[in-house]
Amino acid sequence: MTILEETRRLLEVTACSVWLLDPTTHDLVCRQATELYSAVRGARLAIGQGVVGWVFQHGKSVVIPDTWQDERYFKKLGNQAGLEVRSMLAVPLQMKQQVIGVLIAMDTTVHRFKPHDVQLLESLATHATIAIENARLYTKRKKAEIALQKANEILHGLAMLDGLTQIANRRRFDEYLQQVWRDMAEALALIMCDVDYFKKYNDTYGHLAGDDCLQKVAQQIHRAVKEAECLVARYGGEEFVIILPRTDIATSVKVAEHVQLQVENLRIPHHQSKVSNNVTLSFGITSTIPHAEISMEMFMVRADEALYEAKAQGRNCIVLK
Repeated sequence: MTILEETRRLLEVTACSVWLLDPTTHDLVCRQATELYSAVRGARLAIGQGVVGWVFQHGKSVVIPDTWQDERYFKKLGNQAGLEVRSMLAVPLQMKQQVIGVLIAMDTTVHRFKPHDVQLLESLATHATIAIENARLYTKRKKAEIALQKANEILHGLAMLDGLTQIANRRRFDEYLQQVWRDMAEALALIMCDVDYFKKYNDTYGHLAGDDCLQKVAQQIHRAVKEAECLVARYGGEEFVIILPRTDIATSVKVAEHVQLQVENLRIPHHQSKVSNNVTLSFGITSTIPHAEISMEMFMVRADEALYEAKAQGRNCIVLK
């Protein structure tokens, strides 16, 4: 049972409502009302308007023995609810000596409210104010928690990105590989690729040009690998990795060939390369179904060995292991 229903039951009146200050518009809003007055929920009154506005403005309780004889009564609200209110009792809701709203009790008979009703409603108003304030604090806390959660998610996302290339970093690669290795019951492929003769590129064109080259290559690889479950990451320096869940060796070769072609299409000049006039990549690929006889570390070693062999074979090629 809500505070309003409890109030209506204890006072044995027709209806009750709670009005609170809207800090944005600086008027009073009917936030809650019992069933017979529910049509008034959401209605607004200016401070000083009607009995509600008067009580809020003056911070004093008031009894209206006969609404027909009191000019402060705002008859439009009763008409809106389809209720002929004949007597009212209104008390301010105060928190730390500041009025935050008004609690109203209404009845369809005149001269309904006695002094003990005023005392009772003022006591209930104190409890209502505490409940309202607790609800506000809870709402603020929940909003703060949600904002903090979002901020943490953003920070977590940033912590998983490589600052230079804006693709996943080594930390994200390690995390995702552990996840798929643990959960995967199908073929899992790993591609390691390396920018050919990158040290010569840096020596020739400078480190700023080298950074620009890595950015372009990283983004091109990322665009080339479109499968939702796949992850493209910078492994370190000029080396990149691609995790391909549910991918056999034949399909992973096709992915590597597509990446190779897309990077070549960038036409980034590299006149010190021994395999091309443009920037190229070497690839090492392995694929397996994770099982107890092979560790994740050995899986990575295989891909790394395949990449080493690709370099030994002259670079700008793809080697499987």
